[in-house]
Amino acid sequence: MFILTIFEWIWIVVHALIGLAFGLFIPGFFLSLILMPELDKLERFAFSVCFSICITILLGLFLGFNETIANITGGITEWNVWLWMCGISLALFLVYMIKKQKEKKK
Repeated sequence: MFILTIFEWIWIVVHALIGLAFGLFIPGFFLSLILMPELDKLERFAFSVCFSICITILLGLFLGFNETIANITGGITEWNVWLWMCGISLALFLVYMIKKQKEKKK
């Protein structure tokens, strides 16, 4: 019988929550801040979820498009998806911060 300790359960829950946040919200949130800064909270949440799903689908296509690209990128693995989603989120965050700084200077 397979019995998990409390720390393993906590790790599984935290891992799932962070994965859901990066897969369904964070990249789309930054993209919606860049493209549509005038949205209210409910609209921003809806666009964030839609944009994040689109980004996740495009990332899956990019990582596993064909055998050559899969060999270059390492294919679709847990760590590759984490790395690319964090990288995309960081890039979108930096673009948002640069845009915000330029708006302050005006």
